[in-house]
Amino acid sequence: MVGILSGTPGYVVSNIDTLKQIFAPRSPFGKRAQDYATLNAFGPNLVATEGEQWKRMRRICAPAFSDVSAIGQPAENLVAHRNPAQQQLRLEQTANLVDEMMAAWGDNKPIRVDDVCEDVTVPLALCVIAKAGFGQEITWADAAPPPKNHKLTFKRALTVVTQNIFLPVVLPDWAWRFSKHWMFVKEAYNELLGYLNEMIDTRRNIGEKYAQEVNEKHDIFSQLLGAHDEGDRLTTEELIGNIFVFLIAGHETTSHTLGFLLGLLALYPEEQANLYAHIEQNRPESRDFRYEDIHKLNRVIATLYETLRLYPSVISISKITVEDTQMNLGSGKVISVPSDTRVGVNVVGIQYNPQYWEDPDEFLPSRFLDPNWNRDAFIPFSAGPRSCIGRRFAETTITAVLVRLLSRYQVSVDEEKFKSRQEDNDRAKRAILERAIYYDAGSTKVASIVQPSKLTRKTV
Repeated sequence: MVGILSGTPGYVVSNIDTLKQIFAPRSPFGKRAQDYATLNAFGPNLVATEGEQWKRMRRICAPAFSDVSAIGQPAENLVAHRNPAQQQLRLEQTANLVDEMMAAWGDNKPIRVDDVCEDVTVPLALCVIAKAGFGQEITWADAAPPPKNHKLTFKRALTVVTQNIFLPVVLPDWAWRFSKHWMFVKEAYNELLGYLNEMIDTRRNIGEKYAQEVNEKHDIFSQLLGAHDEGDRLTTEELIGNIFVFLIAGHETTSHTLGFLLGLLALYPEEQANLYAHIEQNRPESRDFRYEDIHKLNRVIATLYETLRLYPSVISISKITVEDTQMNLGSGKVISVPSDTRVGVNVVGIQYNPQYWEDPDEFLPSRFLDPNWNRDAFIPFSAGPRSCIGRRFAETTITAVLVRLLSRYQVSVDEEKFKSRQEDNDRAKRAILERAIYYDAGSTKVASIVQPSKLTRKTV
């Protein structure tokens, strides 16, 4: 039991038996929605709501993100999914963006990347979100002028807003004028809102024609706009609120997870070689990878999961008891917990716990190739009814990036900046990553450690 900030007692848990109770349907452990109240500044959304409002919103939004698990699923299950074209679109768009990025790098020379997040993964994630999320035609080197009645392009407005996503939350209206940067962020924020409202008005004005065409539009924005549950649709405020939350969660978690993953592959070249061989072994003849092929790429997903186990996007999940209850500690032990008690789920503590993971400090993607791997002790996407709704979007995006990038490039450590030794153990190797993370006032500088090098690999 610990005091949190004001000294109010609470619990921090890292026990599977307790987790099963916390994440069970109709659990007495609810989400502490007030911890996320600031997100309502963008509009009502899935993250900051609770109770019946959340249930209604989840019912409406779920089909836009709906998918089946890629790992271990037979192809016919993927094909039978209600909207496989949605995932296929994301796969193709991501692959095309990676191709554009590699074309910009040029051929037949090594490419040194100073910051893999800033230079590679964040721009990629934003472009994917703009295309697959909003249906915008955006390229890697998009240099088109802003359209009529706009000062910024959609891509530029989206980039500035995501880089400064919480400024509109923390700054009062009168404070914006005190900084040129803040004024520019405000302009970008208003520009993005303008684009979103134009898209909403245009698509809703189509009326019945749009209702017929929405199934042909597989971007998330169109799906959310056309989604309904027994005639109930998202309001304009709810639609924009959920889009902004999707931006926050989507680009940050996807880009930084991909940055860590590339860093780990650079530190463990044997794992990178295994992954490359796996991709080539499963490459279809005379065509590119399709969404129905993803179930074969279990080592790609395993490498992603091992990265998320070591470096989860969220290190703690906040819960609160909604009634007096008893908390299961395992081995027959229970304790009484009064209503309105904070409970923090220690994600890192669970995912590094040697009770649940053999050699937890080591980078071992193969542990996720075991069909009996411990799913209860893996919660980077949370768990239960409030698990991450965009999980499959992230998995599909990262899979597409890895397949495309590793087919043509090898990723290696920049030895000029970060010295490593063959005899270094796993913890010593990953200290390079940790030094990189804190290299620049806390920003994630994983990129400064990786250097893609051109190989004589099959052109894709």
